[in-house]
Amino acid sequence: MFRSIVSLKVISNLVPPFLCYISLFFANRWLSGPHVELPQYAEQFRRHGVNGSRLPQVAVSTGYLAKVVGVTNAIHRSKITLKAMDVVLFGPPKSDSSPLKDLILTSLLLAAITGLLYAYRQNRKSQLHLQKVCKVSIKKTCL
Repeated sequence: MFRSIVSLKVISNLVPPFLCYISLFFANRWLSGPHVELPQYAEQFRRHGVNGSRLPQVAVSTGYLAKVVGVTNAIHRSKITLKAMDVVLFGPPKSDSSPLKDLILTSLLLAAITGLLYAYRQNRKSQLHLQKVCKVSIKKTCL
């Protein structure tokens, strides 16, 4: 118990600068989005003002979540604590999507499909041409 209080004070005093700029909006989006997936607690986080500067408390103390915020499910408290520790240690989650990357991948996919269709069409044309040539050569040899 004493050790967790000491570590809570140490971590609370050493809040990384980027955590100070995490707003309530981000905290609610983080809680509701694909990173935590517990939107039922977003209103409680907003009501109690849990933002970036409070995430270290959330990260080290499940008691804070249970007593102050009101998260009653132990599994949910553990999940929120683990995800909050990730944010405290490694920063806010990065977006997996980039419009430029999506555009490049889409254009490459279209180019590949176009190339395959062209190759299929050329193959079909060459087969038909070969059949015509074979028919003509067979008729000439028979006469």
